[in-house]
Amino acid sequence: MPSLEVESVVEGEAALVVVVVVEVEGEAALVVVVVVVVGEAALVVVVVEVEGEAALVVVVVVEVEGEAALVVVVVVVVEGEAAVPVLVVAALFF
Repeated sequence: MPSLEVESVVEGEAALVVVVVVEVEGEAALVVVVVVVVGEAALVVVVVEVEGEAALVVVVVVEVEGEAALVVVVVVVVEGEAAVPVLVVAALFF
């Protein structure tokens, strides 16, 4: 089970992003994303199909001091037994 840990800083507050990819029955993939910023986190999970293959899209939005937001988008495309995760981390300021 490969895992990826990304640590970033938004508005001086530390944010820990943990992405875990797990193979299920050799064809499916489960992605668990945990984001904790000052004890507050929000998680939205959407499952879609890409070119007939299963894909899991996870979008995490976390508010920091009411002004900054950390957005994490994880897309996993399963082709047979191979899973290709793509991680995009962006900081949005309002």
